[in-house]
Amino acid sequence: PSKAVVAGGSGAGGARGDATTMMASSSSDNNDASSAPTQPAPAPVGGGGVYAIKYALFKALSALDRGVAAGDPDRSRVRDLVETLETLARARASSASSSASSASSAAAPSLVPVDAALEAALDGQWRLAYSSTFAGEQRGSQGFTGAPGGGGSTLGSVYQRLDAAARTCDNMVELRSPGGIVGLLPGLSEGVTASLGHTYAVTGATMKITFTGVTVESKQAGLPALRLPSPLDALPPQVKEALAGGGAQSGAFDTTFVDGDVRVSRGDRGELRVFVR
Repeated sequence: PSKAVVAGGSGAGGARGDATTMMASSSSDNNDASSAPTQPAPAPVGGGGVYAIKYALFKALSALDRGVAAGDPDRSRVRDLVETLETLARARASSASSSASSASSAAAPSLVPVDAALEAALDGQWRLAYSSTFAGEQRGSQGFTGAPGGGGSTLGSVYQRLDAAARTCDNMVELRSPGGIVGLLPGLSEGVTASLGHTYAVTGATMKITFTGVTVESKQAGLPALRLPSPLDALPPQVKEALAGGGAQSGAFDTTFVDGDVRVSRGDRGELRVFVR
């Protein structure tokens, strides 16, 4: 499977084109350079607070390999920038709420949407640019767990694909060298893409996902995709439903900032993730 990068539509303030350029993936596979945002162009004069903080965040993430290469100062810097983005998003939402009749408020989309508006904002494919789990700050929730490179495999790009119509969330991980799952499955010696499938539901600003199974696809020609089912599938339906309803193999994530280029997600175990288009 190819490394897809989804381009969004025009954003507010005329900055969308520049922001998309900032998020473009590198074609180099060395040290997974494609996982980090490329060096952005200088922020335009009058670009606004959100644009300026996004520029600083992209610059900070550009050398961190999704957090793997982050030291204490880097982690602190990323946290500060993300918290500033979240504060600006809440301030915009508060301002829009208090002046909903103004034309400018109607034109500016919310950076902290909820319910159906959040589902629409999440829809599409996102690339993981930073994970506090990868940075070693804590263990992750269901979905992305552990730092890259474990089990003898080299982790390539990591994507999250959300389908609002089907209510599915696929966490896609590229494994580039033999070992781990690649070594366990015959014929998958050239690397694979493992897709961790989930269903999801959105309530307010929270997305709850439930694991459904793993699909493994090889880059080798002629090999079909292999589906590894969820362990829940072997249970009677009533037991499966009870476990799923109780949170088995699930996780919850609050979207604290999202626009056409960037999404900030905070998980139920404290992990911070930054995704880009």
